[in-house]
Amino acid sequence: MAARLHANNIFSVLENVINSSGIKIEDIDYIACTETPGLIPSLLV
Repeated sequence: MAARLHANNIFSVLENVINSSGIKIEDIDYIACTETPGLIPSLLV
């Protein structure tokens, strides 16, 4: 369920971050993300 919400919200969150940061999308060279171990271990911390 949480993963689905993240997938549904990622583009609007990125758009909000870029707009509020004062930079343009053209100024971004790289975007990093993680793939594993997944959501559950991060919630257990």
